[in-house]
Amino acid sequence: MKTATKIKNVISNHPFLIGLSIRLLLMILLPLLMDDGILLQGVKYTDIDYDVFTDAAEHVANGQSPFMRHTYRYTPFIALILSYASSSSLPWMGLQGTTNKTFFQQFINVAVNWWRHPKYFGRLLFCIADSLCGLVILQLRQASRKKQQEKQTIAKSESRNVKIQDGLWWLYNPLPINICTRGSGESFVVLLPVLFTLATVLSPSSSSFSSSHIHEKHRKKSIIYKSILAGIIHGVAIHAKLYPIIYTASFMAYLSYQEQSLWKKRDDNEVGWYYKMKPIQKNNPQIQVLEKSKQQQQQQQQQGRRRRHVLSISTSTIIIITIAIINIITNIIISITIIVS
Repeated sequence: MKTATKIKNVISNHPFLIGLSIRLLLMILLPLLMDDGILLQGVKYTDIDYDVFTDAAEHVANGQSPFMRHTYRYTPFIALILSYASSSSLPWMGLQGTTNKTFFQQFINVAVNWWRHPKYFGRLLFCIADSLCGLVILQLRQASRKKQQEKQTIAKSESRNVKIQDGLWWLYNPLPINICTRGSGESFVVLLPVLFTLATVLSPSSSSFSSSHIHEKHRKKSIIYKSILAGIIHGVAIHAKLYPIIYTASFMAYLSYQEQSLWKKRDDNEVGWYYKMKPIQKNNPQIQVLEKSKQQQQQQQQQGRRRRHVLSISTSTIIIITIAIINIITNIIISITIIVS
């Protein structure tokens, strides 16, 4: 019982480290057992896309375009990153030109620098990115529960089972583990930027407007800064693959709502203390005249809010659209330049 309790504590308290360790272990063992024919003959574990990545990285390392590798339809930056571990680095690793080195020196070189081998370098990046995706999902779920508890004014400590369930969403999920260890770069190329954009937009500093000691201008700047950062990350995701553009409308709507909330709170604060004293001042004729004028002023403010909401595009929306478009244009220019050269 004590051993099982300790295992549960470790699994629930350190999901990121355990999830990353599982990925790194399988990343090394499964290609050795299956690709090299030790466990199963004729069954290859590595994804075919990983071979495309490594071949394109070889072209980049040789000063050529990654698109010279047929079926390479990805961002050129991923080939540029993987070119750091191209076959030209093998002599540095001690895998070639080792006639003058002892067995011990060769063993040390391989033991220290194995991760730079093309067979493992890309998988290592993909596994780290996949684990970071799980960490972002974990943080988002915990923040969502904390926000619900604050609304209910109930403070509860999270149980081990709840933490394990959070880990099972991604970090302990065998499907993403299998995908990233096979050499698929979806987590690294697309999913991580999309999750980082979501975490940036939903961060407390851009969604919390209840702190009265923070000036309205500071809150407005906070929305703009978050919009710029979210726009850059979202643009990176769109640059890598086009389909994250479907999330743009959701980000725009959420950021616009945050800015509209600032306007609403500012207009409501202009009403002042008068309505708090309304039950006491009900029978005063002069106050009734003031009340009518206040009601008219409030109606005009509401109409102004409607016009701003319908006819204007918020600053945050303009920023996120502009940066996303700039990244798309940059993607097209870079691709055309590489193809022409």
